[in-house]
Amino acid sequence: MDESELRSQLREADEDAPRVDVDAVLRRSRRRRAPRVALVGGAAALLVVGLAVPAVGTFVMASSGGGASSAGSAGSGSSGDAEDQGMTPERQDATAGPLGDDGDQSVASGTAELLRCGVASPPASGTGLRLELGLDRTASPDGTRTGVATLTNTGAVAVHGTTPAVAQAGLAQSGRLAAVHAASDIQSVFEVDLQPGQTVQVPVSIEPVGCDGDALAAGDYAAVAALRIVLDDGSTRAVVSSPVDVRVG
Repeated sequence: MDESELRSQLREADEDAPRVDVDAVLRRSRRRRAPRVALVGGAAALLVVGLAVPAVGTFVMASSGGGASSAGSAGSGSSGDAEDQGMTPERQDATAGPLGDDGDQSVASGTAELLRCGVASPPASGTGLRLELGLDRTASPDGTRTGVATLTNTGAVAVHGTTPAVAQAGLAQSGRLAAVHAASDIQSVFEVDLQPGQTVQVPVSIEPVGCDGDALAAGDYAAVAALRIVLDDGSTRAVVSSPVDVRVG
């Protein structure tokens, strides 16, 4: 069969074949596709909602748990201990010994102010830590003395914790504290990370105002500084400096 005969047969076969209504096929195809498109759209909407609900739940749980609780711990409420809820309890097992002759352990444990008006000036103390008070040679016009308390890690292990950003300080006369002062930002704290032998300096300010609110009488006083360090494990160390002679007036 030559090429011309083949072309002739193909034309005859094409004429005898049934014609396809393309428009009708497209209409039927659109009708079949329309429900499927709607179904996919609905499924996508359900998927978005399904993802949004857990996201909102996770956000609320994180904010209520301080960012540390998981879905399992959030349902425990107050039945869990404080450490499980991301909080560190303040324990009473201080490592420092008694700071005063009266044996008041609340001073050593940090549950009370380390220096208190009218009580005996505590001796220098601090297990594995040393505090040294250094004051400016001259006072300001109003009689205020400023300086620094240098905290040194004298132990063999690192010390990690927090301490007030301003050391408490006092003036003692005849062995008892006649004035106790701390700056207004005593509640501010900063992190302490001291390797053995390392030091950090904390500001100190002492005003010549007595515990009764009146100006101190002129005379010789012994200035002391104190710091409370809350360690990462929740225990507390109290550190008191050796006295420094100060002249008031």
